[in-house]
Amino acid sequence: MITDTLADFYQINDTDQPIKLKVDVCFGQNSVSKILLNNQIISGPESDGCFVRSFEKILGTNKELEGKKLQMTTLVLNKDKNPDGTMLIISLTGGITQYAQKLETYPAENGGVEKYSIRIRFCK
Repeated sequence: MITDTLADFYQINDTDQPIKLKVDVCFGQNSVSKILLNNQIISGPESDGCFVRSFEKILGTNKELEGKKLQMTTLVLNKDKNPDGTMLIISLTGGITQYAQKLETYPAENGGVEKYSIRIRFCK
C-alpha cells in the first residue's frame, strides 16, 4: 500500500458562512473515506458511516470550526489495467479563500490499494 499525506491549515473568519468539503476521486476509481472533526466521527451516507467515491459535505460554519482539526483517511482501489495511479482532489470553500490540493500516487502494481491521509486545521 502506498500512502500520500497532506497536512495543512485553512483560514476562516468569524461568520456563519458554511464550510464545504469536496472530495473528487479521479479516474473513476472506487474509494471509501472516513472523516473525523476534532476526533468526532462525521457520518457519511453509507450504513457504516463512510463516504464512497467522490462526495461533498458541509462541515459547519466558520465560527463553529475555529481551532478544530479535520482528519480524513481515504482508501482508493486502483482497478485500472494501466499504471496511471490514483488521484484525489480535496477542496474547501466558505472560508477566506477557496482551497484545493491534489494528491496522487503511482502504485507499484495494478489492483493495489492507495491510502490518503489528510489533516487540516481551521484557523483565523
